[in-house]
Amino acid sequence: MSDSNEKEPTTDSVWRAAGQFDFDSHGGFWSSLPDEPGLYRLKFGDRIFYVGQAKSVFRRLGDYYQPGQGVESDHRIHRALHKYGGAVVEVMTGAEFSNSSVRHRRESFEIEALRTSGMRVLNGKPDCAENLQDRIEYHADEIKKLEEKIATLTAKPTMEEM
Repeated sequence: MSDSNEKEPTTDSVWRAAGQFDFDSHGGFWSSLPDEPGLYRLKFGDRIFYVGQAKSVFRRLGDYYQPGQGVESDHRIHRALHKYGGAVVEVMTGAEFSNSSVRHRRESFEIEALRTSGMRVLNGKPDCAENLQDRIEYHADEIKKLEEKIATLTAKPTMEEM
């Protein structure tokens, strides 16, 4: 993470509105997303944010719509989208973001700027009770799924019992 004295990384890019991301989103929102490297910022309600970076903003946001197995951050953002009824999305793209270190530095800068301004940020370290609670809920759901799988496996007769 960047420290509070770090200067803003030099880029000509600025945030631009991409639309509302929710589970009723259809063509319009998805077609507004760039399939190119850059940053994205999700705003849940008035003061809750998530900032990310990706080789393809379009594909990365798709991971939150239907998260894969076991990627905690994808599931936490998916849950936040449900909890808050979606998110307003802004993107920042440009040729400089094809360099992953530029994307990472700018992402860190943007996260720190939000934290410094008093916003709740869902990224990285659990810096508040709400973020810790979100993580607990995610892991509780995962434990429940594993317990259900164990119950299913132990309920099936083994080959020896047949």
